[in-house]
Amino acid sequence: MIMQKIHPTHKNLFHLDSYRELDLQAPITALLPQVYEHTLARQLPGFRALKTCSVSNFKPLRHCHLTLEQKRGLCRFLQATLCSVGKHGIGASRLKVICVKRPGYYSLRVIDDGTNTMSWAKSITSSQGIHQASILSQHLQGKFRRAEICPQGTLYELTWPAPIQRHRWFW
Repeated sequence: MIMQKIHPTHKNLFHLDSYRELDLQAPITALLPQVYEHTLARQLPGFRALKTCSVSNFKPLRHCHLTLEQKRGLCRFLQATLCSVGKHGIGASRLKVICVKRPGYYSLRVIDDGTNTMSWAKSITSSQGIHQASILSQHLQGKFRRAEICPQGTLYELTWPAPIQRHRWFW
């Protein structure tokens, strides 16, 4: 297991809470499921009505070359968006986390069907998680968006470019 007790001198760690941390040298495909499980175990009001929680596997990221800071950023993104659902997505019965790799880009999405209690304008200007996601998207040379879904729900999506696969031909 890659959870450890906190040692303040370690810079290669992601802090799940005051007592637990993850070693960022582990593959991102091992880190994100732990962030997901740990965050959903929190007692947040938006999680109470959840009936369906589905998470695609994070295997599309297995060949994504990330720095420790980028891994930290993706862990923080997942944690912050899940916490946003937990704090502001009241009445959400479904939660989806989707990770995909398409030709040319990676995408990590968090989608809920709850009624968001935070006003749109306030969330854009005051949310620390949204601010951090915007910074992460710049570091990854990608894009972050938060969108309301009709009739209700919220989509948080982070996309960033995948390296172009070049085939070498040997004659």
